[in-house]
Amino acid sequence: MMKRKIISILTIVTMLAAYPTALAEEYIADFEVTAAEIEAVINGNTPEEPTTINVVKTSTDTKWQFNVALNKPVADIYIYAVVYGAHGNMTGINCIPVESFGSTVVDVAKTGADKTAKIFVWNGRQQPITIPVELEL
Repeated sequence: MMKRKIISILTIVTMLAAYPTALAEEYIADFEVTAAEIEAVINGNTPEEPTTINVVKTSTDTKWQFNVALNKPVADIYIYAVVYGAHGNMTGINCIPVESFGSTVVDVAKTGADKTAKIFVWNGRQQPITIPVELEL
């Protein structure tokens, strides 16, 4: 998938150099490529593999435990574990700064109303860097 996207970006850059802007814009519309990806290739950078997480849920009598592993090292990030009740109300939350690459365990206290949990990974500027993972409890 990544190679196909890079080839698409290079094709679009070539079109921008060879054809009038209107024709290039029409050609770009046929691809799922963002302006940021085109700019990255023009500047000599290739798009990075997206950051993803793997979450394993365990529990004790008093808490939920979420073991979160990222697919690559990322600096200045925080893992949020949020637990929700049956009506979507938040019943618990915890945030852990990630100090090193590997897996990080985030604990959230159990309540009798817990139904689902979402795991979020955000950077220090409070921007998401992964797609949230939702789990049934």
